[in-house]
Amino acid sequence: MGRIKISLTMENIKIKFFFITCFFVTSIWSTCQVSNQYDKARNDSNCSFIKPVKAESIATCNSIQWNWHSCDNGIGHRYNFENDFPTSINIDKETSFLQEGLIGDEQYKLFVWAYNDSCISEVLILEQKTAQWTCGCKFIDKRDMQTYSTVAIGKQCWMAQNLNFKSELESSCYNDNDTLCNIYGRFYSFEAAMQSCPQGWKLPTLDETEQLMKFVADTPEELYDKLVGRDSSGFAMKLGGFCDPTSSEPYRFIGKQAGIWTSSAADKNSNHIVFFGNTLGCRVMKGDTNLNYYVRCIKE
Repeated sequence: MGRIKISLTMENIKIKFFFITCFFVTSIWSTCQVSNQYDKARNDSNCSFIKPVKAESIATCNSIQWNWHSCDNGIGHRYNFENDFPTSINIDKETSFLQEGLIGDEQYKLFVWAYNDSCISEVLILEQKTAQWTCGCKFIDKRDMQTYSTVAIGKQCWMAQNLNFKSELESSCYNDNDTLCNIYGRFYSFEAAMQSCPQGWKLPTLDETEQLMKFVADTPEELYDKLVGRDSSGFAMKLGGFCDPTSSEPYRFIGKQAGIWTSSAADKNSNHIVFFGNTLGCRVMKGDTNLNYYVRCIKE
């Protein structure tokens, strides 16, 4: 057999070491520069610099538009979510910042500095509480910080996405692909489904799902059109298939069918599910408790 000869000279090693060192130094250089600038300015007794002035901030249940006024001799601003200038983010002359993905009815802080060529101001600390959560706002599950859209349909408040919380009980992604979980949600056994909705939410009963269906449309075909197809309701159901964990081919029918659990028993071996299919429409059916379906939570 032939041999492949690999030649690694000291010159090769030096060149590789040089590039690795350069990459590491470059990655921390900007932080070091900011830190040195901050230390120099703070120790300069001649550096007298007025900090930015607070302006009215605007809050929704999921965002805060932070606002402030610049000082006369500043040329830019930096902000941070903690009182640490060296790791702050430069936004040049901007005097506002939109912070999104927040939890409703929570207190938040923003730390802002002004700077010029020689000085850095004292920190301006802005505080703002987000608006109280209402249906239609995004809901953030504090267990894993995943965000869910919500929708009011009739007198009910539903998540507008299937649950994607990784249960300690039985749950899985289609084809064990985490990317598909982010699109369709997770499959749950019935036992896991009963325990997986976040605090303040629950698995819907058969009666609650029938209320939803009666409010939206009269026929299975119209329901499918409004809950899945054109989605005029905002329910935004996606056809993520089914999971049979006892089968050699457990994941099937993606893009064609899906089902969501209810908490109501149909008989000894099955629970009611809401079935969505591009041929049968949307209707209530029996779901074998040996199978895994999706979870769509309703507000308690």
